[in-house]
Amino acid sequence: MKTILAAYSGVLKGTGSSILSALQDLSVAFWPCRSKMEKHLQVISVLQWVLSFLALGAACTVLLVYMFCTDCWLIAAMYTAWLIMDWNTPKQGGRRSSWVRNWTVWTYFRDYFPVRLIKTHNLLPNRNYIFGYHPHGIFCFGAFCNFGTEATGFSKKFPGIKPSLATLAGNFRIPVLRDYLMSGGERKWRALECVLLKPITTIVGEPITVPKIEDPTDEMVDLYHTMYIKSLQCLFDKYKTRSGLKESDVLYIQ
Repeated sequence: MKTILAAYSGVLKGTGSSILSALQDLSVAFWPCRSKMEKHLQVISVLQWVLSFLALGAACTVLLVYMFCTDCWLIAAMYTAWLIMDWNTPKQGGRRSSWVRNWTVWTYFRDYFPVRLIKTHNLLPNRNYIFGYHPHGIFCFGAFCNFGTEATGFSKKFPGIKPSLATLAGNFRIPVLRDYLMSGGERKWRALECVLLKPITTIVGEPITVPKIEDPTDEMVDLYHTMYIKSLQCLFDKYKTRSGLKESDVLYIQ
C-alpha cells in the first residue's frame, strides 16, 4: 500500500515523468511513430493505385466469367447487360463522383511523391480548355492526382472548371475498372505515354486562345503549335529550379 501511495505522490510532485516516459516507450514498441505510419499509408495508397491499374480489370474480368458458371450467373448477366447499355458513357462526359475524388487516400497518394499543383493564371469558367500535360508517364501519377482527384485542390484553385482526364479507350472496356476511372472524371482518349519520375510538380500556365476554325490550313496549325511550344518552354524555364531541376537544364521538344 505504501508503494502505491509513494508512486501516486511522485506523480503529483512531477517525479512521475519517468513512468510516463516508460509508458511512451512501451507504446512505441507496439505502435509505429506517426511519421512512419504516414509513410506506410503513403506507400499503400500508391500501391493500391498501381495494383488497380494493373490487376483490377483482369481480376474483375476473370471473376465475371467465373460467375457465369456459378449460381450467381444472373448477377453477371445483369452487369453485362448494363455494361453494354453504358458502353458510350466514357466518351460522353463520363460519370464523376465528388465522393471518390475527395477520398482521404488521395492525400497520402499526393504526399508520397509529393505532387504539387501551381496556379499561374486565372481560368474563366465560361470557356473550354485543353491541358497539355508534359511529361505524364505510364501510370500518369501527376496527371491523375491533379485532375482525377481533389488532393491538390484543383476545384478550389480553378472554381467552376470540371477537369476530365483523358486516358486510353481500352481502359473503358474492362469491367469495374472503367467505373473506377470514370468516378475520378476520366474520359476516353487515345494517347501514348512516357515514363515519369518523382517528385511531380504540375504548373498550369497562361492559356492560349484558339478560335474555332472549320478547315485550318497547315500554316495556321503550325502557328498555334509554335505558340504552344514557346509557352511551354517559357513555363519550363521559369519554374524548373522550383521543381528540383538545375538552372542549366534545357527542355528539348521533338
